[in-house]
Amino acid sequence: MVDAFVSAGLAEEATAGILDGATSAFEALPAAHVSDVRVGDMDADGDPDALAVSTTHSTLQILRNENGGLEVLHALTLDCKSPRAATVFRTVEGSTSFAVACDGAVVIVERPLSTAPGVAIVDAPARLYDIASLADSSVPAGLSVVSIESHELLVAPPSLEGWTPYGLARGPVAIAVVDVQPDNYPDLIVLSLEQRRLSLFVNQRGNAP
Repeated sequence: MVDAFVSAGLAEEATAGILDGATSAFEALPAAHVSDVRVGDMDADGDPDALAVSTTHSTLQILRNENGGLEVLHALTLDCKSPRAATVFRTVEGSTSFAVACDGAVVIVERPLSTAPGVAIVDAPARLYDIASLADSSVPAGLSVVSIESHELLVAPPSLEGWTPYGLARGPVAIAVVDVQPDNYPDLIVLSLEQRRLSLFVNQRGNAP
């Protein structure tokens, strides 16, 4: 049973760690310069898989949960500058995919577990620091990103056609998806590091703040 995923840092020999609750030990997997680790069920088998993003090498490793442990399925080279974060989501076509936030673009990778994944580029503002989906991978959902350059939260609908901007305090670096109400609709919390402020965006029951 995988309980947690840990990025060990940005050193040359950085690893993605898996915490085993039974033994409280780490299994180290090679993933140099890991900047972000995200969890999602990419093969719809009920077990959490993982994505490990490397900003330095512009790569993303897919770690599949198989028989209670993880295996490195493959690494994808991303055609974008400075990928910083990723999220798992379901497209309007119904495929489980992931999206990676880069400088000036979001890379969409469909069928990530196949031998020939589909890749699309969605234009976005510069210096994106985090990305999130407003639902899990079981239903179509839009994407939300934060730009540390324009100090905005940008939200795209499930069609991924166009971004709606929302102003933020200076230095937004992280997004959390939480049902704050709670009303079974995911809300967004954004951390702006420079001004040390949290911004709450309440879901208006239409996958948008």
